[in-house]
Amino acid sequence: MGRLNGVRLYMSGAIDRVPDEEMGETHWRNVLTPWLEERGVSVLDPCHKPIDIGLEDEPRRKLRREAKARGDWAAVEADRIIRKVDLRMVDISDAVIAYLDMDHKPCGTFEEIFLAISQRKIVMIVTKGGKAATPDWIFWACGSNLIFENFYELKEYLHQVDQNIVVDDRWMIFNKNKDKDSNQNMEPTQCA
Repeated sequence: MGRLNGVRLYMSGAIDRVPDEEMGETHWRNVLTPWLEERGVSVLDPCHKPIDIGLEDEPRRKLRREAKARGDWAAVEADRIIRKVDLRMVDISDAVIAYLDMDHKPCGTFEEIFLAISQRKIVMIVTKGGKAATPDWIFWACGSNLIFENFYELKEYLHQVDQNIVVDDRWMIFNKNKDKDSNQNMEPTQCA
């Protein structure tokens, strides 16, 4: 296993305004997850939560759409646990991959991105339409070297991180297997 083994990575991206057919087997999360898991990454996916509350599925989304149509705001607010669970997954992650499709108004995605940045996590962005379609604010917050044209480019970058090729001091991956009697176990291991 490479450097990504044991890393917890949160997959951020629009859900509530994404058409149902786009959330199927070919959805970016479902395609990227097996590739990451092969490298020992623990994927935190808001569509497949590791907890039994705050589930984000089509039946829940349909109920919220119907509640909005009839003006039942309390029913919409009743699902606020979704936000709490998703932000907690950001809290416990080591890094975040975010997909921005500006056609889907990614409100929660922006909150997750900026929470992760405030926690000094590495945040990697893929934007539909590439870097040119990425909001300026994201460039200022993440830096252009963490914004990718497509998922192929992101995977190449992560492969280089995994193989210890990337020189970027933002990647501090702690080695849990260091000898407990060694003073080295207190130092972060950086990609160099």
